[in-house]
Amino acid sequence: MRILNTVSASEMRSSAEYFAPGDVLYGRLRPYLNKVFCAEFTGLCSGEFIPFRKTSHLASKYLLYFLNSWEFASFASHLNEGDRPRVSFDQLAGYPFPLAPLPEQRRIVAAIETQFTRLDAGVAALKRVQAKLRRYKAAVLKAIFATKDRKSVLGTYSLDANGDTSLTDYGLYTIKAGLITYSKKITADPALCGAACGP
Repeated sequence: MRILNTVSASEMRSSAEYFAPGDVLYGRLRPYLNKVFCAEFTGLCSGEFIPFRKTSHLASKYLLYFLNSWEFASFASHLNEGDRPRVSFDQLAGYPFPLAPLPEQRRIVAAIETQFTRLDAGVAALKRVQAKLRRYKAAVLKAIFATKDRKSVLGTYSLDANGDTSLTDYGLYTIKAGLITYSKKITADPALCGAACGP
């Protein structure tokens, strides 16, 4: 989770909780939204957050990723019902917490963040490929609509702004050795297709 906006303490209209760098803020309103944030600055948060204070035996981001886990989020989401469900610290306190030794916590955090870095790199690469594909598609379409006096087995043709060809004849194709092969030209009968067969 990231902070979208902040206000000065004087603008807060409800009771507030103090937090400091390293504290983990857990959004207790609608827990299925999985709002968890590791503070990087000192401030006040609304009563809709439960602050987990930084301690010497617990890596803050280890706790952050634990609270973000699917298993914990699923547990918290089923504690209460209604359109605005809220959870309390007492309700969460009964959930088993795997407290690993501090060096192991840091190793786990580093491993998780390595995967996130790889994921971010993959997403960035995918966006670059998508951008290239959009440019390629635009270039192909531009080239297609720019077709003028192109020679083919059916004769010389051009394309208009709608992508329609100036040809009125058809090609008959067959399959030979597993390949589509041109066989012969079929001339359209103007009496059957009317104006559509015009030049």
